[in-house]
Amino acid sequence: QSEFIPFFFGFILAFLIGITDFFDGYLARKYGKVTLFGKLLDPVADKIFVIAALLFFVQIDYFPAWILLIIVVRELAVTELRIFSLKDGTEIEVSKLGKWKALCQYLLVFYLGVLRCLDLFFSSKDLPFFDSPPPFKPLTILLGVIVAVVTAASMIEYFLKSNLLKKT
Repeated sequence: QSEFIPFFFGFILAFLIGITDFFDGYLARKYGKVTLFGKLLDPVADKIFVIAALLFFVQIDYFPAWILLIIVVRELAVTELRIFSLKDGTEIEVSKLGKWKALCQYLLVFYLGVLRCLDLFFSSKDLPFFDSPPPFKPLTILLGVIVAVVTAASMIEYFLKSNLLKKT
């Protein structure tokens, strides 16, 4: 019971962060208030949020580390690619696949958060929701693999569209 309340409020806060991030980007584009600083900083904040959340779920054995590794490699590689492109005088715009990747990652974090809330709630009532391993592990891995594939595909797309590969 002592873990449920803090986790639940943290989960709600994380959900609100995701929603406000979406609306912030939408309103910035709608009213032409998009800045280069925002284009770089917002995705970095998103990456930190998703990686930190997934790292927590890896630590409590809700999520496999190898899928998180794919996500981390993609995020670091694409961030570096965008920085190098800016130094080269070109800007890599966020692609539709990149937006789908972000949505899939947020939905995965949300799904894992819901599972954790249910687990903590029922365990506080002495009604075990999960045994070890959690019964939703195959679905979690399937969703993780889907997210990893979309994540890797968006990385490949960014590298194919970049000037970096064209210069080598």
